[in-house]
Amino acid sequence: MGVHRFEWGFPELPFKPKPRIVKADAPTKRAVAMDKKDKQVAALFNEINFLSKDKAKKQKQKAQKQHVEHMKKHRAAEEEADARRKKKRKTFFRHEGQNERPR
Repeated sequence: MGVHRFEWGFPELPFKPKPRIVKADAPTKRAVAMDKKDKQVAALFNEINFLSKDKAKKQKQKAQKQHVEHMKKHRAAEEEADARRKKKRKTFFRHEGQNERPR
């Protein structure tokens, strides 16, 4: 039973593994010197990218600040409403308790 036999770290497989083909003359990426016009274009693209990212960052910060302010107002209004409800419940149950007392 050769199921658990290991060769080169792999168990025996029911199919023949494909051999690895490594191309010795594979082209590699080489740095190409840019001419003056290409440098200007690349600098312009970098500047446009920077400005758009900066604008998006400022918009996100502004939206976050507005959200925090909105939540503060909402929280204050909710606390007032809770206080009103609590007072109303307290008076209601006080009257209910007085009505149930034996005389």
